[in-house]
Amino acid sequence: MGHHISGVVIPGDIVLELAARFDAKVVPLRKNFTAIALCGEYVDAWADRLDIHGDVAPIPMLNTRVVHHIAISLAGDRPFAIIQTDYFGGNGSQWAAAYCRDTEIMAPSEGSVGPINSALRAIGFEYTILSDAFTAVGLANHRYWDDLFEEYWDG
Repeated sequence: MGHHISGVVIPGDIVLELAARFDAKVVPLRKNFTAIALCGEYVDAWADRLDIHGDVAPIPMLNTRVVHHIAISLAGDRPFAIIQTDYFGGNGSQWAAAYCRDTEIMAPSEGSVGPINSALRAIGFEYTILSDAFTAVGLANHRYWDDLFEEYWDG
């Protein structure tokens, strides 16, 4: 079974009225963390609407200026992680980076395991060495978020 998600993870709750201004797809996680699901079509649409274009870094794939604008608007002074997974049948990679406002607190990184755990730790997720942060926060329960973005797909 595959696992393909992209998103922003923020400690704490999100003000839903503010999230609605960006049509943000809010995904509650465990231990008082929240994810904002992302897909390329959504990011492109909001980059055009807000006229905020360009990448912050080449990885994760949606590590763009408009995603940072949305994340900072929703997180305020809290840190956030941008994550991406692409696995099929156990093979694949993950990417992650962490920021607090405009400051990078974990450089963008890629690997088969580990980058998302490191990013979650960088934004304050606490877990024991015996647990996997990706699983403990609840991200392993989400295989894909494509169904959240049907209105952004072309025809």
